[in-house]
Amino acid sequence: MTYGINMMQRMIATNPYALMASGSNHSEVLVNRSEEVSNASVIDVDRNLKPYTNSLVTANLFLRPIFPSDYRGLLPIFTNPEAVKYFMSGRVMTVEELQQKTSHRAMVSADVHRPGRRVTDLHSWAMITHDGMVGYCMVEARLLDDPALLESVKGIFNNRAALDLLDKPENAALKKNAAKIRKKNGAAPKEVPGVELDWPMQLQLRYADYMELSYAISPASSGRGLTTEACKAVINHVGGKYYATVHPLNIPSQRVLEKSGLDKVQDNIVVDRYVSSCQQGQSRRHFYILDTGRKNEYANL
Repeated sequence: MTYGINMMQRMIATNPYALMASGSNHSEVLVNRSEEVSNASVIDVDRNLKPYTNSLVTANLFLRPIFPSDYRGLLPIFTNPEAVKYFMSGRVMTVEELQQKTSHRAMVSADVHRPGRRVTDLHSWAMITHDGMVGYCMVEARLLDDPALLESVKGIFNNRAALDLLDKPENAALKKNAAKIRKKNGAAPKEVPGVELDWPMQLQLRYADYMELSYAISPASSGRGLTTEACKAVINHVGGKYYATVHPLNIPSQRVLEKSGLDKVQDNIVVDRYVSSCQQGQSRRHFYILDTGRKNEYANL
């Protein structure tokens, strides 16, 4: 049984906090309702988390912003070696690590609701079904003041071979992005001997204004199309441009990206942030992109 849109909306209207819990089944959600209502009230006042701002309803999912308490719903994913072997560093997390990461995501996502927010860099949605929380979907923007990105730009503008490559017609967009980042940050000239404009650096600059799409779902709920459903809903809601990296052996995740409208543009690139943390040197990823042709609705809140 799955909840259709009308049933889900009626449930939210009559018992809105029932779907906020991260229990493993519906009975636990109802039993823990009073605790969740109390916790949610504190969170909403003290941490500026608004449970129904930017919430989405699809045929089988209720998507609402991540709460710190959602680490419970993510335990079946991040403590399962099989579930994380192609994800991030490829290692399981402790409960404490997962609590910290979930709280951080909740707090950063909450910043979008604060007046005068310059740029929103992270949005996380909990994926809720009648079984409780089964995963999450997240979009993250790499801001143009990212130190690593800025350092790359400094090197490019002081390397003859890199500049020659930038001058090629097919790299016009890359050169424009590099110049934009350099101008925005006032990058001072800095000699970086031997800098090569390799594929990771090209992608880093060419798609600097793209948001990263990522997601995770519990093994018990995989294979039902829920992740694709969540990704499509989030992309349609936010608009803008997206990229995603996926392990070459993670075929199900590649299918999710393709069904969500992303196209693969490069095989087996080395993703810098995975080089030192990945087990067995699994730092290579396929690279996917999507341009919705619409403005990112969160770009200037």
